[in-house]
Amino acid sequence: MPGGTPHPNVLRAAGLDPAVWTGFYINIGLDRLVMMRTGVDDVRLFHSADLRFLTQFR
Repeated sequence: MPGGTPHPNVLRAAGLDPAVWTGFYINIGLDRLVMMRTGVDDVRLFHSADLRFLTQFR
């Protein structure tokens, strides 16, 4: 779950003055939420092609 403040160039690209505006972001993917809910301890399983694992989540 990385996060932080956006780079000033990102703010400029959005048309905002970095001297006036700042921000904060949190990046949490849906796979991480499913991991917490189901107790899966390895995110790589969700991105594998193992149908035995993936079909559990229909």
